[in-house]
Amino acid sequence: MLRRDFLTHASLSAVALATGCTPESPSIAGEGVPIIDAHCHVFNASDLPAVRFLRQVVFEDYPKQAYRTLAIGNRDATDVAIELLLHLLGADKAPTADEEIAFLSTGKAPRQSALSVDKARAAAIENTAQFLLNLDRRWRVLSRPKLTFRGLECLHRRYFAYIDDGNKHWDVANALDDARLGRHADPWRGKDGTGEGRAELFDFWHQLSDNNKAWFEVWGIIPFSSIVEVDEVGDDITSHPHIYFEPATGPSHPFADGYPEITTTSWGSRVQWPKAVDRIAIFPEKFRKPLARKTDSDEV
Repeated sequence: MLRRDFLTHASLSAVALATGCTPESPSIAGEGVPIIDAHCHVFNASDLPAVRFLRQVVFEDYPKQAYRTLAIGNRDATDVAIELLLHLLGADKAPTADEEIAFLSTGKAPRQSALSVDKARAAAIENTAQFLLNLDRRWRVLSRPKLTFRGLECLHRRYFAYIDDGNKHWDVANALDDARLGRHADPWRGKDGTGEGRAELFDFWHQLSDNNKAWFEVWGIIPFSSIVEVDEVGDDITSHPHIYFEPATGPSHPFADGYPEITTTSWGSRVQWPKAVDRIAIFPEKFRKPLARKTDSDEV
C-alpha cells in the first residue's frame, strides 16, 4: 500500500471511531461508557533521524518486540539492519515538509516513486543496491598514519611532482593518484595494476633532475574528537588496527580537513607547502588537472 493511501484509510478509520466516542453519546446512569482513543503518529523520515529514533526510542521502550523483530545483539549491526529496512521502505527518499506542502497545495511535481506500485518497487530495489554498495565503501585502508597536534593524519593522495631549484615554483601530475593500494592491502577499495599511463608518466618524471623530482602528497586529518573507538587487533579481513570515527561531510570527506606538501626525493629532502599561484606547467597536459581550490594558499 502506498503511503498516501495508508494515510487516507487511516484518517477515515480514525474519524469513524471518533464519531461514536464523543461525550454527547447517550448513556444510562450507572453504566460506564467505553471511550476509545485511536490515533496514529506519522513521522516524515526526512525530518527525523529515523535510525536513532527507532533504536533509542522505539526499541528501547519495546525491547521484547524489537528482539523478536531483529534478533541482533550487536548495536552496530542493529543500526545497519535498521538502515537497510529504511532503504527498503524508501525512507531516504521521503519528501521534505516543503515538498509535501507544495504537492498537497498544487498536486504538481510528485515523487516519481510514489506514482505506482511498480515504480515504488523499482525505486526500492535501486535504493537497496546503492545502500549495500555504500555500506561496503565505508571501509578504507589508509597508509602512513601519524599523530600530530591536529589529530590522526593519514596519506590521502599522492602524485608525481616537480619543484624548481629555488623551492618556489612547482607542478603536479594530479591526473593520476599514486596512493591507491592493491587489492591485497585494501580489500575494499584496492585496485591491482599500475593504471593507464603510469609507466609513461614515471619515465617522464624519472628524467627530471634529481634535485627537482618530488612527491606531492595530500594528508587527511581525523580530529581526535571524531574518533569513536579504536580496535588495535583487527579482524580476519585485515590485521590493521581499526579506527572508528564520524566521517566529515565537507569537501575533504571523510576527513575533517587536509593539507598538501611537496617533498623532494633527493638526499636532504626539501619540503614545501605549495601555493596555487606558483604552479607552472612541466608535466604533459594529459597528466595535469586544475587545482581543486583556486586559492593563494593550498590545494587539497
